[in-house]
Amino acid sequence: MGDTASNEAAPQPSADAVRVTDATAAKTAIGARVELTGTARNAKLAPVVIVDDLVVYCLDRESWPAALSGKQVTVRGTLVFTEEFQAKTSPTGEISQGTDGGVYALRVSELVPPP
Repeated sequence: MGDTASNEAAPQPSADAVRVTDATAAKTAIGARVELTGTARNAKLAPVVIVDDLVVYCLDRESWPAALSGKQVTVRGTLVFTEEFQAKTSPTGEISQGTDGGVYALRVSELVPPP
């Protein structure tokens, strides 16, 4: 998935943030202030940062600007795992719109300026 051979040094996390690089690291960082670098994409629920096998929603944003969409971004915030956006099934079997399970999210995301 990700390119392991790169000439670019990974950004150093702030002193108070845990660096998250994949879904395994995210599981252990729930509730912590995190920093992640990945590809900015716009999704129906909220803009996301995609890092390897991890998708993190930035819930405080409506979308990434065109200049950032598809580009590498670094964001910081407190990581949560929530099922509040999961699709619901009514008593008659109708399924609402929503995610197919829980999602990782930053309720408040800080965009870190590039070095």
